[in-house]
Amino acid sequence: MAHLAALETSSVLPERKRQKLTLLKRLYDLKFKREDIISLFKFIEWMMTLPFNLEGEFWQEYRNFEESRCMQYVTSVERLGISQGINQRHSVEFET
Repeated sequence: MAHLAALETSSVLPERKRQKLTLLKRLYDLKFKREDIISLFKFIEWMMTLPFNLEGEFWQEYRNFEESRCMQYVTSVERLGISQGINQRHSVEFET
């Protein structure tokens, strides 16, 4: 599903962000185990990359979703690492 969504949204990145979030939410809805959600989400992340601004919006929407479900599959340490990675990626984009 991630591969098909990535192909379908290659030129419509806001739709890609929406599809990416939909896929992640589906993992929760299907009651996947924590480890499975993390593994599958890593694959989804790899397939459905987003530009910096949409990546930030995606993570904010994911945090809102996660908080509404009271399920925190991504720890605060992982979120900090993700945030640092996004910041590093952002600084590299401006250098090139």
